[in-house]
Amino acid sequence: MKTHNHQIRAEDASRSIKDLVFNQWRNTASSSSSSSSCESRTDTTKLLNLIDFYLPYFPLERIHIVTLFERLLQARAQHAKGPLGLSWDPRLPGFLADKVDYEGGLPIEGAKEVRAVMTRYVSSALRAWEREHLHGEDVHGTLHLSPPRSPLHTELQVKLLVGKKQ
Repeated sequence: MKTHNHQIRAEDASRSIKDLVFNQWRNTASSSSSSSSCESRTDTTKLLNLIDFYLPYFPLERIHIVTLFERLLQARAQHAKGPLGLSWDPRLPGFLADKVDYEGGLPIEGAKEVRAVMTRYVSSALRAWEREHLHGEDVHGTLHLSPPRSPLHTELQVKLLVGKKQ
């Protein structure tokens, strides 16, 4: 589902939302059970004019989730401690984004699942690699993360690229 949110100007959206709120407010007031409306049109207009700008909410799309995973991986790489760096296959953010639940092309829980997916796949893969390969040795290089080779596997592949920390 592609909505082209980036093509909607904020000013146009704000005006449309303001008109919608005004009409809804007026319709609600005129349909109330009492014969006289709670507020006059002037009062309603004054109230709505107290709000400087209406900011629309656009739901996240898959591309935004991919971007979040890219940023989290970059942050993790920048904060890598010790002699090990971190790099990843360019397909990894897309693989991780596929692990988020979607309905109609939109993530069901917005960005809420992103951290959980990072922990479930990235953190657990790195911890497993460390348990298996680090036994008090001084290892230098970059850990490179890749999606699983086949859909039957769920664990990320972790390889040590020997050389300088990136």
